[in-house]
Amino acid sequence: GAVRRNPSARSCRSILPSSIQQARAPNAEAFAPHVPVDAASLIEEPAARDMLRNLQHVTVRIGEVAVRTAYIELTPQLKSQNLPSVTILMLPGFDSSVLEYRRLAPSLASAGFRVLVLDLVGLGFTERVTGVDYGPNGKRAHIDAFLDAMTSEHERVVLCGASLGGATAIDFTLSQPDRVEKLILIDAQGFIDGNGAEMLFPPLDRLGVALLKSVPLRNMANRMAYSNKAKFATQDALLIGRAHCFCPGWDEATIAFLKSGGYRLSSRVSEICAPTLLVWGKDDEILSVQYVDRFRSALEHLGDKFECRVLPNCGHVAHLEAPMKTLSIVEAFINSR
Repeated sequence: GAVRRNPSARSCRSILPSSIQQARAPNAEAFAPHVPVDAASLIEEPAARDMLRNLQHVTVRIGEVAVRTAYIELTPQLKSQNLPSVTILMLPGFDSSVLEYRRLAPSLASAGFRVLVLDLVGLGFTERVTGVDYGPNGKRAHIDAFLDAMTSEHERVVLCGASLGGATAIDFTLSQPDRVEKLILIDAQGFIDGNGAEMLFPPLDRLGVALLKSVPLRNMANRMAYSNKAKFATQDALLIGRAHCFCPGWDEATIAFLKSGGYRLSSRVSEICAPTLLVWGKDDEILSVQYVDRFRSALEHLGDKFECRVLPNCGHVAHLEAPMKTLSIVEAFINSR
């Protein structure tokens, strides 16, 4: 259950203690709590820095444990008189953060939607605490509690997930179909089932996670994520994608998720009943565009409630590499029917 249930009362922007506000790098400024200042201060992209400044926190309960949850809320800028208000809840991918949606979320708000971007338990800038399930069950409960806190009773949201965040979105939609009006999947993981990570035992677990955090591996993943590597796979993109790794407890929470086995959804994708939009980069090197056919087959029963768009000259992160194309597609899907 949520500690707060008052959707009309917006969380106040968090203020850093003065002792932490002192500059420790040339670009240092007052970022929100649980943001590693040294890492964040090196980031240059204005959209990312704006998100770090506007990061908010709300405390919700996952079981008996209170979790200080990081999120971004963007209110509609041009709300249409003829369309009902819509809340979009956006879920980043594996070992990512709210910064992943820095180029898409503000545009969606400008298009008239209320946008919430959530750092799920164990991810991003949300507090890591003991006693929490960092696997799929904990993440599902976290979304439920967050929606209790941030939406009105019986309100249904448009749920958007990218990469492994897509698996999280599928899992939640199947578990809580009454809370999801429409589903948006961006290069989503749906057909690779977790195996329990049998090899993650000490000291290999910490060594493996340390490798995950390392600059060489992050740089490789950064390059694989884009089609136009020269333009998008920059040093700044690497810093943005890695900043949350310096949060306290990142190692333990990441190990806990990997040991949970992750998601096993390949046989359940066909159970989705919500209208679904699938967006995929044709040049995706992480999850091949061939998975589009798997989704099409599994969601055939949705008929015209299933839409698919494959973007040319785009890799694994359409929301970062082609944000305006993605915006146009998403806006049309949400406003349709």
